[in-house]
Amino acid sequence: MDNWEITGASEVFDKGRFIPIARPWMGEEEAEAARRAILSGWVTQGPEVAAFEDEFAAFVGAKYACAVSSGTSALHLALLAIPS
Repeated sequence: MDNWEITGASEVFDKGRFIPIARPWMGEEEAEAARRAILSGWVTQGPEVAAFEDEFAAFVGAKYACAVSSGTSALHLALLAIPS
């Protein structure tokens, strides 16, 4: 079964009414990371998010990193970080 059938989008896609702007490329490693977060009971915060923030900060050479749930939230934080 392909991803379109799983999400119920296959009918829309097949009829040409769907524009696939950015179809995600995810594998078993990403599925396992999502599974760990879901089963931990902490979907939006918790140890998986904290570990991601720490690893991302180290990767980009920053002291801190803050994971957010949307591009809008990210832009809001970026604007708040600009010195007045």
